[in-house]
Amino acid sequence: MNLPNLPFLKKKKESEYFLSLVLRDEKVSAVVFEQIEGKVNVVGEHVEHFKEAIEDATDEELLDVIDKAVSTAEKNLPEGAESQKTIFGVKNDWIENGKIKKDYLLRLKKVSEELGFTPVGFLVIPEAIAHLLHKEEGAPPTAILCEIAKKRINLYLIKSGKVTDTNSGDFDGSPPVAVEGLLKHFEASGPLPSKIILFNGGDENLRQAFIAHKWDKNLKFLHVPQVLSLPLNFDARAVLAGAAQQMGFEVFEASVAKAQIQDLKETDQGGASADLAEEEEDKTLADAVSEFGFVPGDLLQKDKPKEEEEPRTAVSDNIEKPTVQDQFREIPEEVKFQTEQDKQLPQKASLLMASIVSGFKKINFRRILKSIVRSPKKFLIGTIPVILIILLLYFYFFARAATVTIDINSRQVDLTEDIVFSQSDETNASKNVVSAQFLTVSEDGKGSLATTGKKETGEKAKGTVTIFNSNDSAQTIPTGTELLSGDLVFLTDKAVTVASASGDIFSGTDPGTANVTLTAQTFGTDYNVSANTKFTLSGTSSVAAKNDNAFSGGTTKVLKVVSEEDIEKLEETLVKALEPKAKDDILKKAEDGSVILPNFISTTFKRQSFSKDEGDEANELSLTSTINFEGISYKGEDMKKFALDKFGEELEKGLTINSEKLLVNAKNLEKEGSEASAQITIKARLIPEIDEEEIAKEISGKSRNEASAIISKLPEVRNVNIKSSFDFIPFLPKNLPFMSGKITIVINSDG
Repeated sequence: MNLPNLPFLKKKKESEYFLSLVLRDEKVSAVVFEQIEGKVNVVGEHVEHFKEAIEDATDEELLDVIDKAVSTAEKNLPEGAESQKTIFGVKNDWIENGKIKKDYLLRLKKVSEELGFTPVGFLVIPEAIAHLLHKEEGAPPTAILCEIAKKRINLYLIKSGKVTDTNSGDFDGSPPVAVEGLLKHFEASGPLPSKIILFNGGDENLRQAFIAHKWDKNLKFLHVPQVLSLPLNFDARAVLAGAAQQMGFEVFEASVAKAQIQDLKETDQGGASADLAEEEEDKTLADAVSEFGFVPGDLLQKDKPKEEEEPRTAVSDNIEKPTVQDQFREIPEEVKFQTEQDKQLPQKASLLMASIVSGFKKINFRRILKSIVRSPKKFLIGTIPVILIILLLYFYFFARAATVTIDINSRQVDLTEDIVFSQSDETNASKNVVSAQFLTVSEDGKGSLATTGKKETGEKAKGTVTIFNSNDSAQTIPTGTELLSGDLVFLTDKAVTVASASGDIFSGTDPGTANVTLTAQTFGTDYNVSANTKFTLSGTSSVAAKNDNAFSGGTTKVLKVVSEEDIEKLEETLVKALEPKAKDDILKKAEDGSVILPNFISTTFKRQSFSKDEGDEANELSLTSTINFEGISYKGEDMKKFALDKFGEELEKGLTINSEKLLVNAKNLEKEGSEASAQITIKARLIPEIDEEEIAKEISGKSRNEASAIISKLPEVRNVNIKSSFDFIPFLPKNLPFMSGKITIVINSDG
């Protein structure tokens, strides 16, 4: 007798729960997932941070952080269920000869014993990331994987999907500068990959800092490196994908998004950090299953189980990696089939809309009208959803627009040439001639500045002296006679006659005396000499003088005056202030498409009026003037053609000059008639030639990943950013518009 197919008679599907535990420098990521009939469903996930770093954490802190991460991730487990079977994601420096180092193995043993984990294997985090990137990009990556913590940087050199070299170091300051220093360790490995992948949780500010950094020219980059940033929790995503791959499971992606959103809600309620609260919904742990080395075996197993799987409690140091054949598994056929169907969707878009139009032609509108009359409410309820779906499909296939921004690298080239700007000849690179116009404009302006000249002045000292005459005849001292006291010179204010000396041989002689006033030859306080100062008369030793009282009245003060340098500086300042307006006015007089040479042929003062003359006392000097500026204008296309001809061999195939970034400077300008000779320096940026219309046609209807891959193959492309309208429509692929005319290409150069 055959039993009916009743739901309650069906055998209940058995679930098995696993724990993925990723141990990083500063945090622990726990992911609890359920395996049921070969499918992996993420139940919950959570991230906890260490106070400083895992290497500095005590055993108590390590247990506490891991326990909190796992406990939160296990909140959605059914009652009585446990996620004891654990896959560890470990740091690269924890591994030696394919095995976990003894010290770290002992720590993991203690964690497993205390928290009841049953380890089943481990994966090395950077290797897991490299292989997941391989899967997502479709080719083994060659890049520098850069993990930046608060005080430490870990670099991994990845070539063709394999981690070939590593370097780490502490830092305090600019991360790009620190990375630059660590990169020198890789010099022996040959040219550096031109791609830096930041393993730092999607920190856009950090990425921009790396993009803006000017790299040391001694580093062996093939060209300016492209800088990418992995999404938040990419490490846990890679470990989960690898674990599922090695155990032959398929990740159910929708469950990952659900688990992550739930973790975000719980984090917000618990007041967690702003970093986790800002996670985007599309930054989930699960993507397509990745192929990479997974190390099976139980970290705590001494003896292998024979038939039955029992809880394991002992430690083994002898965990061997599987062979290459064991490491890689084929993608399940149902996954391949689904992927192939997704790729065909854009090509079938027009057929779908054609079917909709054909369906309209078959509608019996007369019957519909009768139905409306009989039951309008019923008709509206039935038809409005259909109309909305049709409109939704129409907007998706025909009204959507997208902007594709392509960031490209450029290379600067310089050229110095002696040329002639000519008003009569055409541009000819072989003759070093550039066609130009000489144009003159007059500009009125006024400027002022503080004076810097200095002049000393003051009052002259005065005093009275007694003149002594030891001659036997009277001496007359005219007005203005110099009397000296050291280096100081004084002048008599009036003429004076001093009597001769008197006396005999027995009583001695007494010199004749007379008083007269003196005035210092110049101003200054030094002339205020003290009493009893001796004075001499130039040319004689028989006449001298001395003052009974000190001199007074001598003063010194410093005045600000107009100097020659002030006049010259004010003229230069006014010229520079009027130059921008002069260039604008010359450009207005020039032909369309012209460029003004930054240097002027001549600058002359047609009229100028200073507020003070040189040497006048003044705190400020002002100038009102009319200045004639004579400049050179040339066609931008002429200079681009001249530069293209001159650079010649430096222009590789597919490269051209960015005319918007063409800079020309001149010196030694000399005008003679209708020509002017000069030495010019041309700074040009070489960029790839990109046909925007062809790119739009090639990527129309493609997925974002496919479009980015196509564009990234173009030379010197550093980054691709795609923004599309109507991406909020659920359940429809976020492909680019199917009509190339709806795709706008924007090209940004780094120079």
